[in-house]
Formats: sequence, structure tokens, C-alpha cells
Amino acid sequence: MAKIPSKIGKYEIEELIASGGMGAVYKAMHPTLNRNVILKKLTLKDDDQIIQRFTREAKIMMDFKSDNIVDVYDHFKERDSYYIVQEYVDGGTLEDLIKSGEYINDDIALYIVLEVAKALRYAHLKGVVHRDIKPANILISKSGDIKLVDFGIAVSDDILDEDLTTVGMTLGTPSYMAPEQFENTKNVDKRADIYSLGVILYEMMTKTKPFPSGLSPSCIARIQKGKYKRVNKINKGVKNITLKLIKGLMHHKQGKRYQDLDKPISIIKKYFRNSDLDQFKNIVSNLLIGRVVELVENKKSKKPLLILILTGIVILLGFYIKDKGVHHLLFQRNSYGAVNIDLKVKKDYYKEIDEIFIKSKLFVESGSRLILIDNSNYSFLPSKESLDEVYNIYETEKIYLPVGFYRLKLMVDGNLFWKNFTVHSINEEEEVKKITLIHTESQPLPFHPQFKIYDQISGEDITSTVTILRRVNNKFEKFKKGDNSLKTGQVHYFQFSQKGYYAKDYILKISHDQTDLKLEAGLYPKPGVLTLQSNVSGIKIKLNDKDSYTIGDRSGEIVKFDKLGVDKRELILNPGSYSINFSYKGNKIEKRFQLKSDNTIDIYVNYNKERRSISFK
Repeated sequence: MAKIPSKIGKYEIEELIASGGMGAVYKAMHPTLNRNVILKKLTLKDDDQIIQRFTREAKIMMDFKSDNIVDVYDHFKERDSYYIVQEYVDGGTLEDLIKSGEYINDDIALYIVLEVAKALRYAHLKGVVHRDIKPANILISKSGDIKLVDFGIAVSDDILDEDLTTVGMTLGTPSYMAPEQFENTKNVDKRADIYSLGVILYEMMTKTKPFPSGLSPSCIARIQKGKYKRVNKINKGVKNITLKLIKGLMHHKQGKRYQDLDKPISIIKKYFRNSDLDQFKNIVSNLLIGRVVELVENKKSKKPLLILILTGIVILLGFYIKDKGVHHLLFQRNSYGAVNIDLKVKKDYYKEIDEIFIKSKLFVESGSRLILIDNSNYSFLPSKESLDEVYNIYETEKIYLPVGFYRLKLMVDGNLFWKNFTVHSINEEEEVKKITLIHTESQPLPFHPQFKIYDQISGEDITSTVTILRRVNNKFEKFKKGDNSLKTGQVHYFQFSQKGYYAKDYILKISHDQTDLKLEAGLYPKPGVLTLQSNVSGIKIKLNDKDSYTIGDRSGEIVKFDKLGVDKRELILNPGSYSINFSYKGNKIEKRFQLKSDNTIDIYVNYNKERRSISFK
């Protein structure tokens, strides 16, 4: 096994933190900042997509300057490997905190959510969606700082993602993924991160996830329908504010979820308005090491109740007048008019309104120029007056606009609408102008999947030797490249199998407009067995120069070796090349071997008492 390098680039290496098939993570010393840093190494030199994703993570994070996001200092290539140099956070993860002790106190959990929400809002304002929010990606320093990390599968408005995440591909951690993320990771927006944050809050309150891990059809169906055990059924002491936030953060329908993080941040800040937030940093840092610190409860304001009520009424009335356009009706009747946009969608359309991709842009026509109006991506809600037998009608709220000429651009799944209209003043045209657009469903199109299959341990491309099956009429048939019977608007079931590997299934719901799929699937090799035995007890073992080994059962559990004795010991290992060393009473012996899937290798270590030597029998 290769030795840990003493230096990489200009960075002095202090220790190896983790390693795997894709690379390694080192703790190093920055030469000029005189502080520890993390050096992430990528070694998959032949996988262009993984390299692009790794490089993109560096580009995204090097532009970030937030107290709640881990800093990235450098990115470089040396020989055949790529590196990211990032801030070293001495502490643990939120995952560690959740696994330790009892339920996390509401106030502590809300403080953590507040800090993560600030990190996400910063990223969202930069046009970046993380797509893999989970406790393991939330770091907690020994001083109690909360920092978000790992933007490896993030998507950015400024950096194209066309080749890295394709339509129909699922990226993320299933237990934390938003319902829409299972269908189309490529086009998810910031609301997917908001949903994941809700799952994390749920888990902090209950020490369990709302949905099981995995990608089984029944699990996905539960996630997409929002069917989970309510928090207060598990932990009866949860506060109402926490229940409200969980409901708003992880609603299974995008349209009913918080649309951005401004509102939940405002709710939590208001709750903490009379609290000392610095105490939470101290409490979190102590909880991480198993030490309990008493929390000073949030104190209620002493202001007279009547003043608060009257102030609230005035503020709410002001918001209502502005939000509903009442001030236009009262004071700007000669210069403003009102419009409604109606969208008709056939009742048998396969998507619900919150699943339909809708994006609107409204322009003012100024001579030959078009000027985009800010905040013109309107929400569509079911019409309360719809009596149509063929169509469901969805409409915007009243939109108040200055008198003039306008051009509407509306994208609805596969349809694109352009509509010119004129706004007259309220005094001239008392009725609200109706702009009606009819959505027509696209016909099924040929669907072209492309597959790349790799060994999940080594990263080796094994596509050419893998058997790909697709289910047709409840029977599996061999998939043929260029099969013209595959159509969009259907659910497709594929299975990938190879001798010596565990088979993997994918159930993909393909929308009418999703004609191309690029799917990369990693197959996990079946393990081999290594049996060890000796005629004496107390023999020390090292495998690949380590006194521990990784169990080859897909759990990734690391087990430390006990001394070998006369009882036969069985090790389940991943396939690969190994070197095993035995030492006893000053004698050492080594054996190299190649372990294959489903194969067993037996090693017997014999100690000769007369010669005081060890050998293989």
C-alpha cells in the first residue's frame, strides 16, 4: 500500500483522514496562513464527469464568502490527481450530534436550522442549489460554529450542468431528497434544499428520519405523497413553532412549501429576539462532546399587550393594502390597471399543477425595446370559479400594472406562449383584463437512454460486460440499444447485472418532454472470503499495512483486528489485491493474494516451537 506523502504541492501533510476508490482526504498545513487545512484528492483520472463535478465544486465554493460555509482556498492538479484545499473544521458533524444522547432541544435545533438556512440563503442568492443537504454535510466546530460543506453535486446558474446531471437522473441522499428530486435532479430549484432542511429538523426532534433509506417504489411513493409519522407522535414535547416550520419546510408539494428561506429565517429570528444566541454556540459545542449545559430559556417581551396588538393590526393592514393592490384602487386609478392570467390545462393531464414547470416573464414594450419587469414569475392557483368540464383552470392573483403595452412570455412544460396585451386604467376599464392561455399536452416522443456502468469500489468502467434488462409487460427483456419502442411519458424499469456484482434496479418516471437520459450506475462487487487460522494464539495481523479492515458487505464498517488464535476466523472482503502480514514473538511473515468475488482463500499460519519460526502451511 502506498505510503502517505509528506508533501503535496506546497502543503505539508499531517495525516490521512479517509480514503476510498475515488480518492483521499488529508489534514495538512497551509504554508502561509499557518493553519490546518483539508486537502481533498480525486484520483479517478479517466472519469471526465467526476473530474468536471470535482472542479465545479471548487469553482462554486471559491466564490463563496460566508461565515456559515466552509472556505475553499485553492484548487490544483498535480500529476494525475486533482485537489481542493478547504478550511479545516476541528469538531464533528450534525450527524454525530444526532446519534449522541436524547432528542435535541427545540431551541438548539432551531439555532442549528437558522445557521444552515443562512448558509443556504447565501448560496441561493448566488444562484447555487446544493442538492445534497444532510447532517453529514453540516459541520460543527469545537467552538460551536455551524458550517455547510460539500457542494459536489450542486447546480449553479453560472456554471453549466448539462453533461453532469441529465434529465431523469437521481442525485442526492434518498432519505433527505425532495419528492421532485426523484423525478428530475437536473431541474430542481432551491425548494429542494428547503425540503431537505425540514427533514433535518424532523430528525433532530425525533432521532429518526421521516422516510426509510433506499429507492424502492413504495418508499418513493410515500415521499411523494408526504406520508410520514408526525413529529409530535414520536416526541410529545416538540414546540408549536418547530411543528410549524417542519410543515412549511418539507411539504411534499412545491407550491405549498416555503418558496425561499426568508420566511423561516424571519420566524426563527423573531422567536429568538430576546435570547442570547452566543449561548447556543457554547451549548452545541458541549453537546458534541457529550457534555450537557443548562439552557437559559427564551424570555418573553415585557411590552404592554395592547400596544403590541395595535401595532400588529396597523402593520398587517399596511401589508394587506399594498399586497392586494388596494392603494392602486384608491389612489392610482388613472395610471394603473389590473390583469389576471388564466392557464387552462386538460383535466386528464398526467401532472398536478405544482408538478408542472411554469415560468413567466413580463416585459414592457418601450418602442422597439423590451424591458423585463422584476418579480414577474407569477404563481398559478386553482380558480375558485372554474366550471369547465374539459379543463382545470389556474390563475394568478390580480396583477396591477402601469397603463401601457406589454408582452408576456409563459413557459409551461413543453409549451411556449407569447402574448401581447394592453393595460388600460381602472377608470377606463373597470373589469379586470383576462389573459387566457390553453396548454396542449405534447405527444409521446422516442426516448433515448444512455448508460455508463462502473465498479463502485474501483471506479472501473464495466459497461461493455454488464447485462441490461428492461421490464416489458411484467417480464424482463434484454435492452437493445436504439430500441424505438421506448417512449416518453412512461415509467421505465431497468435492471443492471454482472457476474460477481449485486444487481441494481432503476425505476424512472420519464416526462413527455424528457427525450434523453444519461444514467451512471455503480455496481457493488460481491465480496470474497478470507479464512485465517493458526496452531497458536496471539498472532498479530495487518492487512495492507493496517490493523483494521473494511467489511465487504456494502456497510463500509471498519473492524479492528483481534489477535489470531486456533479458532478459524472468516473475513468478508471486497475483491482486490491484498498483502497480509503476521507477526509472533519477533517473527514476521507476509503473503500477497488476489481475492475474487464469491471466492474463498484459506490461510493457515503455523508456529514451529522447536525452530521458533512461523510459516504458511
